[in-house]
Amino acid sequence: MYLKNTYIYGSVVASLVGWIGSGSAFAATPDELINAAKSADLATVTALLADNVDPHASGPDGTTALHWATRVDANDVVEALLTAGASACSPMRACYCRAGSPV
Repeated sequence: MYLKNTYIYGSVVASLVGWIGSGSAFAATPDELINAAKSADLATVTALLADNVDPHASGPDGTTALHWATRVDANDVVEALLTAGASACSPMRACYCRAGSPV
């Protein structure tokens, strides 16, 4: 009985680890990156960028994580986003329009 329970428990744990490890159920979203930038949370921004969250993604209003990081003066977050490839141009306006550019 002990071996049978151990086998079943081990199978369940292995299945859960595989499911969680695949990232499909817990995939990070661009909204999480935007919220982390709003709160100037460098550790979370760095982790989300390492998890391949798109640094170009924008919220419903067109603002990006870079917009929010500059708005709250989080220079370290701005640097991390730019290093990850975030664009200094707004997706909603032409880059030459200073009002639409986060930096």
